[in-house]
Amino acid sequence: GSETSAWVIDPVTGAPVKGASLYFRPWSNRTGFVSLNVATDTIGCAPLKIKDSGSVAPRKEADIFAPSISVWPTGRDYSEKARIDVNIFTSLALYRPGDDVDFSIVTFRSEALKREIAPRTSVSLTLYDANRQPVDTIRMTTDDWGRAQGKFQLPSSGLTGNFSIQASTKESTGSGY
Repeated sequence: GSETSAWVIDPVTGAPVKGASLYFRPWSNRTGFVSLNVATDTIGCAPLKIKDSGSVAPRKEADIFAPSISVWPTGRDYSEKARIDVNIFTSLALYRPGDDVDFSIVTFRSEALKREIAPRTSVSLTLYDANRQPVDTIRMTTDDWGRAQGKFQLPSSGLTGNFSIQASTKESTGSGY
């Protein structure tokens, strides 16, 4: 079988980063990142032995701000039926209670190894609080380029923490942060 690997490079020079530790956060729950107990070698490569889909992020010494990447376990079935994927983008990385969360979405139709824009797609977006309780839901339809934008207002009081936005279509459900 094939092995999945992660490559870590310096974003300025493009040089491989030796000794970066890899951390994983599964999408199946809302835990933080946990160490995979692997580090990159001299060419910036480390094996990924994961069974769940999630996010992987490198860390090295005091540099903890590298972006995470999305990963899926090896053996993914690319013959799966067509589905709609929704990418969610928020205007800020950090919000305070009572803030407006402006967001944009882009919808794609994916089937096997083919991916294309999904125009005029009906999407339901739900804002969840840190306990995965729904706060608000918006329904919208994307334009001819598969795009739409909207806004949620965070509660001004109550539980703070890691809120999330989940997108649902007839074909699929996914999350963005």
